[in-house]
Amino acid sequence: MEKSVIIKNISIVVIILTAVFLSQQPYFKKTSKDLYNKAVTQIGPYWSNAENWAKSNIYPKIGDVYSKASSEAQDRGEGIKNELTLQKEKVSENFGEKIKNYFSGIVDSVFNPSKNASQNASQQNCPQSCPAAK
Repeated sequence: MEKSVIIKNISIVVIILTAVFLSQQPYFKKTSKDLYNKAVTQIGPYWSNAENWAKSNIYPKIGDVYSKASSEAQDRGEGIKNELTLQKEKVSENFGEKIKNYFSGIVDSVFNPSKNASQNASQQNCPQSCPAAK
C-alpha cells in the first residue's frame, strides 16, 4: 500500500514538473493557453464553491480575531499617543525654558555689563578649589 502511494506521488510530481518545463518553451505557448482556458472552465465551479465556503466559514472567524486585535491595538495606540503628547510637552517646556534663560542672560548682560564682567573675571582668576568657581 505504501509503495503505491509513493509511486502515485512521484508520478504527480513528475507530471507537474513536466507541465512547468513545457509551459516555459516558446513552441508550447498556444497549447498552454488552450489548456489553461479548458482548466479554468472545468475548475471554475469548484473554485467558486471553495470561495463561498471560505467566506461563510473562515472569514467570520478571522473577522472576530481581527476586530479583537484592532480594538486592542487601538487601545494601545491611544496610550502611546498620550505618552507621545506628554513627551512633546516636556520637550517644549525644556526647550522654551532654555531659550528664555539664554535671552534673559543676553538681556542681563546688556543692562548690567559690569556684573557679568566681574563674574567672568572672578571665575577666570579663581583656582578650581575657590568657592566662586563652583
